[in-house]
Amino acid sequence: MRQWYNFLLTINDKAMKQASNKAIINRILRFAEREIYNKTGGKKKVIAVDIVQKGQLLKTAENIAFVLGFKMEHLKSASRSAALAEARHVIGYICAKYFNEVPDHTISHLFNRERTFVYSSCKVVNKLLSINDKRMCAAVAKAENVIKTIRHEAEIIQK
Repeated sequence: MRQWYNFLLTINDKAMKQASNKAIINRILRFAEREIYNKTGGKKKVIAVDIVQKGQLLKTAENIAFVLGFKMEHLKSASRSAALAEARHVIGYICAKYFNEVPDHTISHLFNRERTFVYSSCKVVNKLLSINDKRMCAAVAKAENVIKTIRHEAEIIQK
């Protein structure tokens, strides 16, 4: 089961880098998703994230990281410094809030973390926002401005 899941993530990552034909890649992902479901006797259902969704998620995370003063490579590292942890929590919270159709494990995979990362980051950020922590409020405001800017640009492009 684990190797099929890794196969899905590998295809998804390679597709993100090459992305020559998204329709074919999405068909491959759906096939792998069905295979996992069939091999486990219908017990496990893995949701293959659309290539476009994962691309938007990655681009949004990179933009938020840039605004917060980091690169994605730093956020993927094993470092536990307070500033990096705070930035990871903010990005995890924003991605979970605005990309609610994307499974938690996909967001966690962006940072090389376990699936519980998203739940933990939402819990930490909500707690700090509830006590009006100035640094956290400022970081979340910056991140939400990035989301608003991206959505505004998408509306302009669609017109």
